[in-house]
Amino acid sequence: MVFDIYQLLLLSGILPADYLVANSHEVKQITLTSCCSVRGIFTSDNLYDFVTLPTEMRFKFNFDISKWPQHFAWLELPEDVMHD
Repeated sequence: MVFDIYQLLLLSGILPADYLVANSHEVKQITLTSCCSVRGIFTSDNLYDFVTLPTEMRFKFNFDISKWPQHFAWLELPEDVMHD
């Protein structure tokens, strides 16, 4: 799952528009709830897909990268939720 934290904050309406300073963002905490297993959390200013994802952020697998979508789902939030 890919979370666009900036877009989620804008859509939530929690922060007033004048509260955000251009090009400065800070995430102090990410809270996961429910019964889930998290392998790792990474932050980046770059938007990746499964092909361009850096090696240290990838799942380990023993098949050709072109078969990646057959084994895993790539979900971008809020984009994929807003368009479904």
